[in-house]
Amino acid sequence: MKNILLLLLSCNILFSITTHNFYWNLKQGQRIESVKTADVEYYENGIRKKVYQERNIVDLTVIGITSKGGYRVYGVFKIFRKENRDSVFNLIEEYTTDFIIHTNGKYEVPSHYFMPNVRHIPTFLGSEVKVSDTWNSESLEIIKVNNAPNIVMSLLVNYSFVGVVTNSLGVSNAIIQYTTITDKDLVQAGLTKQTLYPERIYGFNYGTLLWDMEKNIPTAQEEKYQILFGYGKSLAYSSLQYKMNILSSYKIYDNISKEEEEKNKVLLANELSLENNITIDTVDEGIVLRLGEILFDTDSYQLKSDSKDTIDTIIESIKKIYPDRELIIKGHTDNTGSSEYNQKLSQSRAKTVADYILPQLNHDKVSYIGLGDKEPIDSNSTSLGRQRNRRVDIIIKLR
Repeated sequence: MKNILLLLLSCNILFSITTHNFYWNLKQGQRIESVKTADVEYYENGIRKKVYQERNIVDLTVIGITSKGGYRVYGVFKIFRKENRDSVFNLIEEYTTDFIIHTNGKYEVPSHYFMPNVRHIPTFLGSEVKVSDTWNSESLEIIKVNNAPNIVMSLLVNYSFVGVVTNSLGVSNAIIQYTTITDKDLVQAGLTKQTLYPERIYGFNYGTLLWDMEKNIPTAQEEKYQILFGYGKSLAYSSLQYKMNILSSYKIYDNISKEEEEKNKVLLANELSLENNITIDTVDEGIVLRLGEILFDTDSYQLKSDSKDTIDTIIESIKKIYPDRELIIKGHTDNTGSSEYNQKLSQSRAKTVADYILPQLNHDKVSYIGLGDKEPIDSNSTSLGRQRNRRVDIIIKLR
């Protein structure tokens, strides 16, 4: 995604007096996709220990309109990690959630849901504001610390409507800047009786948000975020710190009917001719292409030369029908051998396929995960069942 600063430099920025009433404008069945990618530096006691990338992809589907005009959304939050030498993100955690987004941006989340862990940004006034206007509102940040109960921090966010940028297509986006400062004394709050908690939490978040003024939906976001956990009375005794530069993009997808999904499955089947042990199915996330024992030799995670042609055909077909959809590559084995070996093999095979696919896409929303023998689609008690379970799934994310 293009850096917001570069985007602003390439567009026409208007600083004349402009007013706008900001609010969320969604429809039943629409899906909000948020892709947040962070360059992370991790420090221990002021010494940088690790540099990596982390990505959150949030998929929220509007399943209801509330009586007050807000939106009930249901969805999945996925957390990915990519080490320096890797080209593709590894899917490491996944959460489901069900909550309400009010039209002014406030969230109403049942207490048993961890995600979203940052809430109420942005929050709007519910009335018109003009360029140069400022306002402030509360946000919440939910933090996991070791194995202790989550910490809920209330923070003050200061907002400023700084201008309007128009792109080459004539779309006007508001530029909204915001800041938050974190300074929480957990000793005073009585939380450090549980030794897993730090004594103090410091941090800040400086962000710039682009907001589509016609559709009233977010477009992109850039943030500088830091948080430090201080342990010991002097805070110099021990500290953990994260520094992040975060880029986010947002996309709204209209609801795909079952009829349309079935039609597209037929189109994919016709494109692929369903040869070479490929099957197409429907799963909770969307459409899955199951690739059987056509990619790898036994106990290997190196692609066979002739299997690359098969993957090329699959990717060209996906690009024709679902060119901008997220792809999740899942590796599976049968239950022969140890669970540890099967997990490692399935992970390596999924990564190999994802690494091969990524350069052929027009986006980078592709990730992988190895599941070993945890998700069989047939019985492992027969040779045919074990053969079906040894597979790589390419999931086209539709829900």
